[in-house]
Amino acid sequence: MKHLEIKTYTHKGIDVTVKLDYDFERISLVKRESNGLYSSKKYLFAERESEYMNGWLVILEAMQYAIKEAKKEMDQFLKEQKDRSEKVAINLLTFNKV
Repeated sequence: MKHLEIKTYTHKGIDVTVKLDYDFERISLVKRESNGLYSSKKYLFAERESEYMNGWLVILEAMQYAIKEAKKEMDQFLKEQKDRSEKVAINLLTFNKV
């Protein structure tokens, strides 16, 4: 069973790394540190020139894409888990009736 997964999504040449925490049903934007571990990604949008901020529009689009894709995967995983649990419950109920 999956508990935690790190995935990178690419949109318009921009990589966005996310952490999917299946136990707590959370999605986080993360970055890989020099020690190989992942930490929360922090973005700074203040005190920037307009050209720099225009670049952020593409980055924000890539972030939106990554979050949507990660959410699809999270939802699919949770649905499969629920279906599995329901099948086990049905099998147990059926077994106990015999």
